[in-house]
Amino acid sequence: MKDMQAHLEKLRNEADECKLISKLATDTNKKALFARLAVLQRALVKELEQRCMRAWAGVWSTTDSRHDNDLSVVRLRGP
Repeated sequence: MKDMQAHLEKLRNEADECKLISKLATDTNKKALFARLAVLQRALVKELEQRCMRAWAGVWSTTDSRHDNDLSVVRLRGP
C-alpha cells in the first residue's frame, strides 16, 4: 500500500510540475501541451485513487478462509 501511495504522490507532483511549466512557458503550443498533461495526470491520479479505495474497502475476497492473510489467493470481484 505504501508503494501505491508513493506512486500516487509522484504522479501528483508531476501534475503540479506540468501546470507550473504551462504557466511559465512562452510558446503557446507548449503552454497548451503542459496544461493538458497536468489535466491528464490529475485524472489518472483520481482514477487510481478510486480504484485503490474500492480495493481497500473490501472488494477483495479469498477463495479459502484458511488463507485469509495469503495474498496469492486473493481475487478481485469488482470491475
